Amino acid sequence: MYHVNNFRGAAILLIVLTHCLSVYEVQPEIFRYLDSAIGNDTFYFVAIAGFLFSFTTNDFSYGRFMLGKFKAIILPYLVLSIPAIAIYCLGIKTDHAWMDMDWFSSLNPVLQVGFLYATGAHLGPLWFIPMIITLFALSPLFVLLKDRIGALAIVFLLSVVVGVIVGRPESDKFPELESVYFLPAFLLGMLLAARPGLYRTHAKGAVFVALVLLVFSASLPMLGDASHAFKMRLHLLIELVMSVCLFSLFYAFMNHRTRWLDLFARISFFIFFVHGYFVAAFRLIDSHFLADVPALVTLPVYFAATVLLSVASFVVLKILLRDRSRTLIAA
Repeated sequence: MYHVNNFRGAAILLIVLTHCLSVYEVQPEIFRYLDSAIGNDTFYFVAIAGFLFSFTTNDFSYGRFMLGKFKAIILPYLVLSIPAIAIYCLGIKTDHAWMDMDWFSSLNPVLQVGFLYATGAHLGPLWFIPMIITLFALSPLFVLLKDRIGALAIVFLLSVVVGVIVGRPESDKFPELESVYFLPAFLLGMLLAARPGLYRTHAKGAVFVALVLLVFSASLPMLGDASHAFKMRLHLLIELVMSVCLFSLFYAFMNHRTRWLDLFARISFFIFFVHGYFVAAFRLIDSHFLADVPALVTLPVYFAATVLLSVASFVVLKILLRDRSRTLIAA
């Protein structure tokens, strides 16, 4: 399944690039279109998770499965979040994109820590962890559906309808609710694993459809006064089709071992955990020292540096932690 591994490596790079766009206090107009084109790339990561779930649960035990997720995801999340949580709880950082800091300051320290862990609000990308854990908690349902393709397809279609109705919470404020929005992506991955013919035989058509969807997605800011909620509902439908196209394209053209994408895939959760720290640092650097440098010049630098620093921090922590690295840093 080299194509899936390469897709996962590319997906985490897209996620990093998306978050690098948030460095700028005032985005160039072109970045709005780029953000619209790739800003919902977490869909791909979730679809891949659903795909892989179908191949790793043949001898399923709910307790063993959740214990594995605790060791591989939750424990590293608890550990790697400590610096960001400390910055908020110690009052070093006094502003937030959506959190009412006066309300937050009124909480006792235990509630502050609990709130941050439950929402991932302490570091931009980390809302994803409570969201994906909520989906993993539903794994008995997924196992029940895995070999019942008709039922899986029906539940998938129903989840799309519900996802469109519920939409995606603005600013990722409620990650547990956000799992409703991303559930169709997880179920789509399971469908593609069960019926690989859905994506393996349409590479030429997938190129055309992917290009059309990319242009359409990038053009959504032109809708002007259309609400964020409406655009997110459109994105859900777009990204579901785009996910199928990308599975098809990676199968057709990238179904072989690719050294760097394999590395990024293997440490994708670690990159997810730590890249937000570097993005936050570059946000400070840009606003204080490089605000006059064109964003088209600095964006590639910030992106490359974030990727390199994430990989370098992995190597250093891997050497220091040795056998404990799997449970402490998800790698």
